[in-house]
Amino acid sequence: MNKYRYIALFALLAVALGGCTKKFDSFDTDPTGIPNSQLNIATLFIPLEQEIMYMTDDGYQTGQNLNADDYCGYAMPDQTFGLALDNANYVFIDGWNTEAFNSIYTNLLGPIKNKVAKSGVQITNPDYWAIALIVEVEAIDRITDKFGPVPYSKVGTSLTSVPYDSQQSIYTQMFAQLDTAVANLQTFIAANPTAAPLANYDAIYGGSYAEWLKFANSLRLRLAMHIVKIDPATAQAQAEKALSNSGGVMTTAADDATVFASQANGNDYNQITSSYGDNSMNASIQSYMVGYKDPRLSVYFAQDTNTGYTNLYQGIRIGCSIPLSSATSFCRCFELSAQPERKTS
Repeated sequence: MNKYRYIALFALLAVALGGCTKKFDSFDTDPTGIPNSQLNIATLFIPLEQEIMYMTDDGYQTGQNLNADDYCGYAMPDQTFGLALDNANYVFIDGWNTEAFNSIYTNLLGPIKNKVAKSGVQITNPDYWAIALIVEVEAIDRITDKFGPVPYSKVGTSLTSVPYDSQQSIYTQMFAQLDTAVANLQTFIAANPTAAPLANYDAIYGGSYAEWLKFANSLRLRLAMHIVKIDPATAQAQAEKALSNSGGVMTTAADDATVFASQANGNDYNQITSSYGDNSMNASIQSYMVGYKDPRLSVYFAQDTNTGYTNLYQGIRIGCSIPLSSATSFCRCFELSAQPERKTS
C-alpha cells in the first residue's frame, strides 16, 4: 500500500510542477525590460548620480560648500562653527576637505571601477557604459580642479599604493572617455531612437539618452574652457568637437543636469542656508552682481534686513573676522523654497 501511495504522490507532484512552468517565462520576466543579468548594474546609477554632489552620505556642506563655494566667491559662512580659524580664514580643516576627496573615490569611482566596469557592460551594454563614463568625468573633473594631480588611471588596481596622475594626463583621459561615451550613445540612439532602458534608473534625465548626449558635449566644452589658457590648441580642438557634434549641447533649462533629492531634508543648499543658517553671500559675487546690475541677484540672494547698511546686499569677504555665532546682518543665499527637492549637479 505504501508503494502505491508514493506513486500517487509522485504523479501529483509531477502534474503540479508541470502546471507551474506553463507561465514561467512571464513570471520570470522583469517588467522594466532589463534582463536580470543587467538589473544589478542598472540599480547603481541613481546613487552614482547623487554622489556627484555628495548626496548619498550627506556630505554636501563640507564636500562642496565650505571649500569650493567659499573660494570661488559664491558663498560664505557667517560663523566659525565654534572654531577660531577654519577654511574661511585660509586655515584648512582636514575633516572638511577630505569629504571632497574620499567620498568621490569610495562612493562613485569605486562602484564604477569594481562593479560597472567588471560586469562587462562595455560589450553587453555600451549605452550603460556611456552613462557611467559621463558621470565619472563629471566627478573627477571636480576632484582634479580642487586638488590638482590625483589618482585616476590606476584607481582600483592596488589596495596599498596608487600613483597620482598629472592634471594634463587626467584631462587627456577625460576627453578620451567622452569620445567613447558620445560614440556609444550615438550608436544606440541611431539603432533604438525611442528606447530608454534606464528610464527607472536615472535620476538626472529619466533615461533620455538624447539629453545625456547633450550633457556629454557640454561637459567637453566646459573642460575645453578650463584649459584654454594652458593648452589653447587642445582647448580649441575639443570645443569645436563639442559644438559640431550632431547631438547638440545644453541650450535650455530643460537640458539642465539636475537630481531631485530623495532624503527628507531635500535640497542640501536649502538645508544649510535655511535650517542651519550657515550660508550667506560672498563679497566677490556681491561686487560683480551689484556692480553689473545682474537681474538674477534677487533670485540668488535675499536682501539684507539690517537697516544700518546702505547696500541692499551685503556679502562677506573671505578671510575676514567672522562672529563666533550666527549673525543676521549678512545677506542669506536664497533658500530655494520654491523647489526644495531640486539640486543642480
